[in-house]
Amino acid sequence: MSTRTTLILFVILIILAGLYYLSEHRREKPSGEAGKRVYSFTQDAVMEVSLNRGDERLTMKREGDEWTLVDPIRARGDQTAISYLVSVLTRATIERTLEESSPNLKEFGLDPPALQVRVTLKNGAFLSPLLLGTKNPSGSFLYAKLKDQPAILLLPEALERDLNKTAYDLRDKTVLAFDRDKVEKLEVSSPAGEFTLARQGKEWWLLTPIKGRADERQVDRLLWSLKDARVKEFTVADKRGLTPSGLDRPSLTVRIWEQGEKRHKVLLMAKAAKRPDAFYAKADPGEGIVMVEARLFDDLNTNPSTLQDRRLLAFETIDIKTLAFRYPDRAIVVEKTGDTWKLKTPEDGEARAGKVSALLFSLKDLEFQAIVTEKGDELKRYSLDKPKMEITLTKTNGTSLPTLLLGKTEEEKLYAKLKPFSTIYAINPKLLDELPQTAEALRQEGK
Repeated sequence: MSTRTTLILFVILIILAGLYYLSEHRREKPSGEAGKRVYSFTQDAVMEVSLNRGDERLTMKREGDEWTLVDPIRARGDQTAISYLVSVLTRATIERTLEESSPNLKEFGLDPPALQVRVTLKNGAFLSPLLLGTKNPSGSFLYAKLKDQPAILLLPEALERDLNKTAYDLRDKTVLAFDRDKVEKLEVSSPAGEFTLARQGKEWWLLTPIKGRADERQVDRLLWSLKDARVKEFTVADKRGLTPSGLDRPSLTVRIWEQGEKRHKVLLMAKAAKRPDAFYAKADPGEGIVMVEARLFDDLNTNPSTLQDRRLLAFETIDIKTLAFRYPDRAIVVEKTGDTWKLKTPEDGEARAGKVSALLFSLKDLEFQAIVTEKGDELKRYSLDKPKMEITLTKTNGTSLPTLLLGKTEEEKLYAKLKPFSTIYAINPKLLDELPQTAEALRQEGK
């Protein structure tokens, strides 16, 4: 074929395409319907919505204040996703209509429709079903019509994406539902170990297998991992019981107790065969066996030792009013008056604010390296029966933190204890280099 013939055919093709587009465009007109809403109802007025796609039906119904899927499965709905879908219907706006007296619905993908939307209002009214077809030639709009009206409507093409949902899209995918702020106790049993966490006032404490204050950041990480966990796949394994999924012998078990709830909640997890990226999971209360991301197991499979708050003294520097260092033969006490630190013992004077601030931050960040013993009958062995130094911090509200006792140093370890508790810790002996040996080390020059 010659270049001239190819060029002629190309020009003819362009002309035909243009004529087709102009023909279609002339059929579309703004008309008085343009800018009007397809439906005139508020979001709160809707009781039920059905999405019919061929023989498939997806129905969601408002029950009380919540949306529930009722077809093809009965399950709690994703409240955010369904509310958005309903809002899309309330905001759907007619862009144009077609000049067609007896339109061929097949031509517009409306016989049968790609999607049929049915809406029922709280007052019992059944609205005319909305039929959605194919896109117009430019791809900018979607052909549609109300079933009981002849007009072919052009709606924004984004409507297809917003309404083209599956049961999975609209089903609540929460793995374990709980109120994070009301959790009082958490138990986890996993290959990494077993532990129990309990809230005491505003703090989290480890009860087993180690007793002590828990690291708030690590506890938050665990709770958020549980709270944010979402179902990867819904399965039918629950009809056959726990055994096929391995949940009769779970790899991981979580128990949660919430304030004001009579029953605690449970989550079981077991490795999914031939699925390295997934685990079977079952929550009680819950909706049967599901699959979750392996990442959830990794987050919860935590060694109890990583949950310990290794800080010996938990406080905010701004809350401290008095700082006392007591040696066997002397004491050094500084006190904050307004914004100024003052030496109170052994004699009055102005203290170096920068030095006091540095000491407070060192004590705030002080962490133990290891727990030496939890018994309280070995104080003499570590020179804690007659400590080299006692450090006491008193808050502005008059309460004092546990007194830090410092014992002997050996093998790059400084032994320490919090009074009145029995546990003995090993800490970094470099702390001794930062502590004042005399009042002069804290005194402001010339003051």
